[in-house]
Amino acid sequence: MAGPEPAERGRQWRRAARRGRLLRRRLRVPLTVISTDLLLAEVTGSAGTLAGIAATADLTTTVPTCPDWTLRQLITHVGRAHRWAAAIVATQAAEPIPFREVPDGRLPDDPAERPAWLRDGAARLAETVTAGSGPVWTPLGPGPASYWARLDAVYYGNDCEAAARAGFDDSFLYQQFKLDRQDRAMPSQQLLPDDAWESFQAWQDSPNKIEY
Repeated sequence: MAGPEPAERGRQWRRAARRGRLLRRRLRVPLTVISTDLLLAEVTGSAGTLAGIAATADLTTTVPTCPDWTLRQLITHVGRAHRWAAAIVATQAAEPIPFREVPDGRLPDDPAERPAWLRDGAARLAETVTAGSGPVWTPLGPGPASYWARLDAVYYGNDCEAAARAGFDDSFLYQQFKLDRQDRAMPSQQLLPDDAWESFQAWQDSPNKIEY
């Protein structure tokens, strides 16, 4: 079944955003906004870190936190994703660009060229987003160029098990939410579930969403 038209998706998204603002006002929850400049600095900085790894690492190595991927697959995906997003913004695309058709999206064969390839992709994205406006295609419908400043990947050294060993363990909360409310050690209450669901409903109705 076809999803709603772009105009209707936009209206759904705006209604969900208004509901979210209302919910925050009722709960007195402040909204923390991360600036586009800071997001882009994280994108380029993380790409630089990965570039340093790409210079000398064995790319057949599996990624411990993503065992179905090799380091080559991860590096290729990040470099191509930056170029893909930059192309969407630069052309003000109204539809997604095929991921494998992005210009210069192939990891260089020469190991010496790989760090620069990664850094260039991130820099290209940062420059394009900074200069762009919109609307452009996003998985949520037409949106501003700054949407593509969001983090594309997360790089980390410690996982949940390491955090637990160090005493920073939030697995207790996940275990609690598996229990019925009356059995939880910490009182909990769900607020405005219908209002909260509207943003998920808008996501479900979008024909252009990228699934988790």
